[in-house]
Amino acid sequence: ESEQGMSLEDIEAQEAAMNSEVMGMDLTGEFEINMEEIDFSEVDDDLKKFQDTGLVKDALQKGVDLGNYARQIEGDLVKTEKASVEDYMNNSADVADLHLSIKSCDSVLERMEHMLTKFQGDLGKVSSEIKHLQDKSMQMRVKLKNRKSVHRD
Repeated sequence: ESEQGMSLEDIEAQEAAMNSEVMGMDLTGEFEINMEEIDFSEVDDDLKKFQDTGLVKDALQKGVDLGNYARQIEGDLVKTEKASVEDYMNNSADVADLHLSIKSCDSVLERMEHMLTKFQGDLGKVSSEIKHLQDKSMQMRVKLKNRKSVHRD
């Protein structure tokens, strides 16, 4: 027993009672449902929405057992999933080859990008040299013209 006079079993029972209250259960483990707290408006909206869907509407009019229909759909999904996995496994070698090809192409494109960037820089240098030479040529032309005009006079 603890200092407060409660045994370990008493503490555990009290804790279990608090947990069951929090979880909305009585001590027997049955759910206590308060109908005032449940909002069925969204369920009604969903029912109305799906009732107008052609497939559901046809199934309801024909009296199809929706439980069996759901199991059939689930079976079809499992078959489709298995076929998809099998198809992937059959094509996995091709996917691996494609991955390697893409990596190789990416590497080549990266090298080309580097080369083109360097080439662009070189072109910029050549362009500035041409401009410098044009400016120098223009200055020499002016000097030559000035000399010719001085010698004539």
